[in-house]
Parts: sequence; C-alpha cells; structure tokens
Amino acid sequence: MPLVGPEDGVILDFAGPNFISVDNFAFGAVTRYIQLNRDECYKLLEPEGEATWDDVLKKGTREFQDRNYNLFTCNCHSFVVNNLNRLFYSGHDKWNVVSLAAVLFIRGRWVSTASMVKTFLPFVVLLIIGTLLGGTTFLIGLLAFASVMTGWFLVGTYCIKGLIEL
Repeated sequence: MPLVGPEDGVILDFAGPNFISVDNFAFGAVTRYIQLNRDECYKLLEPEGEATWDDVLKKGTREFQDRNYNLFTCNCHSFVVNNLNRLFYSGHDKWNVVSLAAVLFIRGRWVSTASMVKTFLPFVVLLIIGTLLGGTTFLIGLLAFASVMTGWFLVGTYCIKGLIEL
C-alpha cells in the first residue's frame, strides 16, 4: 500500500472517511514501498511559492480529512497521487492511480522476504483452494473479476475524468 510521509519520518495513510491515520495503517504494516527522492520534487505547486515538503503534505492531509473513503473512487492511492502532484514529483503533476500502481510494480521494493510471502500467500492459498473446488469455472471467474477491476481503473482514470478522485 502506498503511503506518504513528512520529513520527520511519520507515515500518513488515508484510512477511511474523513480520517488520515498517522503510523497506524488500515490494512497492516507496510510490505512494499517506493523511497521518494526530495531532489525529484521539481516544483511545489503552492501559490506561496516557498512551501516546504511538510507544508504540501499538510495541505493534502487537510483536504483528504474532508473526503469520504471509497475503494473504487477515492482511496489511499488517491491520497498519495494527490500529494505527488502537489510536489510535482518526477517533474510532472499528471500522476494518477494507474501510473502510481505501475511505478510501484516496477520500482517498488519489498520490506523483506517475509513481507513478500505475507502479500502473496493468501492469494496463492485462495487460488489453490478455488481451483480444487471450482476448477476452470473459478479461474474464469477470477480472471473476469480481475479484468473488470483493471478496466474500472483504466476507464475511470483515462476516459471518465473526475471519476477517480485525486
């Protein structure tokens, strides 16, 4: 799960409706992460022009404290993307949940081997049990579900602007 933190090392998580959690994660401990590089924040998108990293994150946190959490349209990934755009991270403000997922998939680092096992073991167990009990029907259903979810985020991000909140 992607999370954003201020310079003091505290990690922030948009954990629910009108709630930003501080060092207490909604879905368990961090298993995979991307270390942000301060040098890749080319411009802070604040009208004051002299805002710090922490100022930008405080503004994003205040904004999300007034939002409702929704797994499909406004979630922790939206919170991270909003802050990356405010920081003008990697030289652009066009971050979205799909680009964040791609970067996390490509550049994300595992906390440990145990965290990798913790992430994939439940899926593998479900896959084995589902395949044994449901056979190809289960696999087709799982593939259909994964396709619908992927389609939702692709369409919501690139075709229907504003559906996925940032």
